[in-house]
Amino acid sequence: MGIAVFRLLTLLCSSLAILAAPAPAADWVYFDLGEVILTGTTTTGYTFVPGVIENLNQLHQAGYQVGIISNTPEAWGANCQAKFTYLQNFITPLLKEPKPFPWTSFNNIVLPPFDRYRKPQPFMFLQGLAQACPGRALYISESQSELDGAKKLGYATYLKSSSPVSWPSATAIKRLLDEQFHFAYPSNCDLQPSIAASLLEQDRSSGVAGCVTIP
Repeated sequence: MGIAVFRLLTLLCSSLAILAAPAPAADWVYFDLGEVILTGTTTTGYTFVPGVIENLNQLHQAGYQVGIISNTPEAWGANCQAKFTYLQNFITPLLKEPKPFPWTSFNNIVLPPFDRYRKPQPFMFLQGLAQACPGRALYISESQSELDGAKKLGYATYLKSSSPVSWPSATAIKRLLDEQFHFAYPSNCDLQPSIAASLLEQDRSSGVAGCVTIP
């Protein structure tokens, strides 16, 4: 009887330890916007890149957080919310799809506060990492220079080909994160020192606020 009780208590303690263990941090997948989510021109209108909506759904089902890191003109707004509103109003009338753009499918949208911080500058990529911490992050783009900028900081990356269009599965993304992600997060997830270090000389005394919107 004593042994049986001991085994029961051991099993109970093990179960409680499992329940008390913190859940692993969610990993993030960031998408570029042009020619990754949308393709087209202001003359012909825009459509979704084939397979991207299905890929987004698959990533959500696998538990990934999903965001956008996109270059937009500084002139689109004096502040972050104005830039995001302009982006929405720019895309909506030009989208030639039966369904609207799925803004709420994205956990955040990272835009440049000024043209001088457009990708492949590190500023926006660091903002993305600040949102992802302590989870890992992968960036998908058709631009090799942007992928190089993200990879230099420690992102895992995926080059989206256009002929034919290919998308990484959730399993493939996990493998890429395991193999490539190498950013060393501070224990408190405070990336402000890294973000401050990425500022251009003209902004170092005054600082620059990031432009991250949650749709």
